[in-house]
Amino acid sequence: MIVSARHLERALTVFIDHYNTYRPHRSLDLAPPNGRPVIAIWTGAHTMAVKRRDRLGGLLHEYERVA
Repeated sequence: MIVSARHLERALTVFIDHYNTYRPHRSLDLAPPNGRPVIAIWTGAHTMAVKRRDRLGGLLHEYERVA
């Protein structure tokens, strides 16, 4: 629930950042417009550690490999 104009502005800022930096876009071969480069496809030969980051109170999830 959005409670004020400031809260709405913050929520939109977080969503726009997620949309342009992390969310995969089909028209870009699953790459985000302003984000990280595409990672090589996982072959399943070894396990991979993944870190999840929740945004907007858990409505959005971002995942990245852990070194």
